[in-house]
Amino acid sequence: MSNNTPAPAHEAVRNEAIEEYFWNRMWLKTPDNVKLFEAGFDHAYALLSKLRAPVADERDRNATISEVVGLCNRIPGATTWNAAEFMYDEMHRRAALASAPVAGEAQPVAWFRKTDITEWTDTEPETDGWTPLYEHAAPQASEAVRQQRAGDVVAVLVYRSKGRSGVHGQTIGADGAGEFAVLYRGDEFAALVKANEEIRALEAAGHRLDFAEIIHGEGYSGPMLRQEYVTRAALSAQPGAQKNGGSDAE
Repeated sequence: MSNNTPAPAHEAVRNEAIEEYFWNRMWLKTPDNVKLFEAGFDHAYALLSKLRAPVADERDRNATISEVVGLCNRIPGATTWNAAEFMYDEMHRRAALASAPVAGEAQPVAWFRKTDITEWTDTEPETDGWTPLYEHAAPQASEAVRQQRAGDVVAVLVYRSKGRSGVHGQTIGADGAGEFAVLYRGDEFAALVKANEEIRALEAAGHRLDFAEIIHGEGYSGPMLRQEYVTRAALSAQPGAQKNGGSDAE
């Protein structure tokens, strides 16, 4: 029979993460929420131990575990198991990109604002009070990047769904599936197009405009929609785009 008691070092890290996470969220520090956090943290820790490529920064790893697992205290229906699996996939992507023949600097892909209530608002470029959510190595035309799933590389967790009030972990993915909703941010999307044919197909299908409506509501015409037009222009300007009927082909 296996022993599920965490090693002292693991337990110390977990306890530190719990204290740090709930420090400014005391209203969330119920026995049930602490148990959920502990379970998710332990599962994520175990998954990360399977990675062959070392995680570059232990503090970054622990912060990521805390942030992702902590989402489950806010999103109705989400589980620590889902969050830990997502975070494990995220770390796998980081390791693959870091070991790629050509790798760039890490770049934030979205930002969130923490409010006084248990929800996170829309993702937006960083301004006063906004904090980076996730980082990915800058997309490069390497084999490792080309093999990444488009939806995974540029996925950003968002929690607002069309036709509902409040915050929800609605199931919307690049292929219509997934544990959480995903949002494509314009500049990361455009940067990956050259290296990934799957993104071309997603763009052609108009998924990003659909996501804009899902997240912001019908008739939305804010920054995300403007990013879409910038991305379309970048796509049509690439070599070979015009022969396939670029943006000025109509």
